[in-house]
Order: sequence, then structure tokens, then C-alpha cells
Amino acid sequence: MFNIFQNMLKMFLIKDIGYNYDEDWLYNQIMIKKLKAQRKLRNSNIIEAFETINKAWFMPSKNDECDSDIDDEYKYTSADLSIHLFSPSVYATILENLDLQQEHSFLNIGSGTGYLSSICGCLIGK
Repeated sequence: MFNIFQNMLKMFLIKDIGYNYDEDWLYNQIMIKKLKAQRKLRNSNIIEAFETINKAWFMPSKNDECDSDIDDEYKYTSADLSIHLFSPSVYATILENLDLQQEHSFLNIGSGTGYLSSICGCLIGK
């Protein structure tokens, strides 16, 4: 299921908006490797969900902050937009403790960018 979702997103992003999937995929893999080395990501299903949902998709512009220090939050504010993305290490800790399974329900109130909700959607199959 993860691969189908990932391939659909890849086709959409590359074809419709010219997204550089390969470069941002690499940044995402580096981030995941760091989280695994710090033992913040251990569950294989959660790792696969982090691999499927790329953090770069939830950033306002392409930049190296997709691989910034994983303990830092990301904040972006402009005249008409305010984004707050918690550090992936916080999301990894949350997900490792929630133990979400297929067919579980998940409600994220005030979901911000949708990054955590998207990862949870992969885990519960919705």
C-alpha cells in the first residue's frame, strides 16, 4: 500500500508542478537515517510511513531545512501564511508511543501542515 501511495504522489508532483522528487527524497532519507541512529525511529511500519510521506512536501519552499537539525522545529511566517512544523523527532516519539495499527482512527485537531496526519494515514491505512 505504501508503494502505491508513494508512486501516485511522485507521478503527480513531478508531472504537474515540476517537483524535484529525487533530491528531496534524499534529504528525507538522511533525516530518517538520523532518527534511526538516535533510536527515535524503531518500528518498521513507522519508518516506512516516514519514507512514504516526504517532509519536503510540507515545507513552503525548497531548501536545505528539510535536512536541518532534526531536533529543531520549523517556523515560517509571511504576510498571509504562518506554518509551524514540529521536529520530526517529536513526531517519531509520538508515533512510537501511539502504536497506531491498521483500521485505527486518528483525529489530529489543529493539524498544522498535515505532515503528522499524513504519516498517521499511512499507518492506519486511510
